[in-house]
Amino acid sequence: MRPIKVFFREGGPFALVETLEDAARLLKLGGTNAVELPFVGKTTLDESEAIHKFWLEINRNATKFLTHLLNHSEGITGEKFAEEIKLVSEKFGGILGGASKLAKKYDLDFRKIVVSELRTEGTQRYRWLCPGPLLLKYKGDFKPGVVRVVAAKQNFGGGVAQSG
Repeated sequence: MRPIKVFFREGGPFALVETLEDAARLLKLGGTNAVELPFVGKTTLDESEAIHKFWLEINRNATKFLTHLLNHSEGITGEKFAEEIKLVSEKFGGILGGASKLAKKYDLDFRKIVVSELRTEGTQRYRWLCPGPLLLKYKGDFKPGVVRVVAAKQNFGGGVAQSG
């Protein structure tokens, strides 16, 4: 049987237990008292959970940046991209820096979300942007205004509706 993940509060700490009885007992206690239960397996989010949390926490400019970048699977220059999304390219550093910090929080490699390279052709230097493989893999999750239902691995009364 797979370990059961019991959350003490949404998005907060959790315990892994092996039986439904242990999970029910822990839920009944509300996570307020110390209970001797074995912790099994990893204690981090899986990739899809992490990318979902990342998406919920990025700001409006990062949301705009990532959703528009998905339209350019072959890549685009920073100058053209700035015109398209109507943001000055000087803001890209702050947008990407903030999103990168959130990605790190969820153990995501930001270079797999956005590929950003400084390129040189002759005497011209420019920023080249492209969606990374992780962004492309979860393309369906990166839509503004989409409501996703996150179901627990073991169902104790349904999932939690969250808007993205």
